[in-house]
Amino acid sequence: MANRFGEAQAFVRCSLGIIIAVALQLISLEWTYLIIGRLMLGIVIGVLISILPLYLNSISPLSISGKIGSLNQVMTCMGVIFAYLLGFLITDDRDD
Repeated sequence: MANRFGEAQAFVRCSLGIIIAVALQLISLEWTYLIIGRLMLGIVIGVLISILPLYLNSISPLSISGKIGSLNQVMTCMGVIFAYLLGFLITDDRDD
């Protein structure tokens, strides 16, 4: 997608895909629409995660390009850890 449209256009198209997938999940009255929206959102976010390092590498100065790429990966992992911790804190699976 990045080779065909360029990184910036790929971001715009994926952003539109995210808006459509979230809207589909918000207005869903049946579970099938919720599953389709969730699947679509997962695919679009996967594409965005694969395009982002290319974009960061193309806009960053050569002297700090590796640092920016590493920081991107660390922040992605921190976001996953934060999501797991938040999910652990909100669940109500405690024995009272």
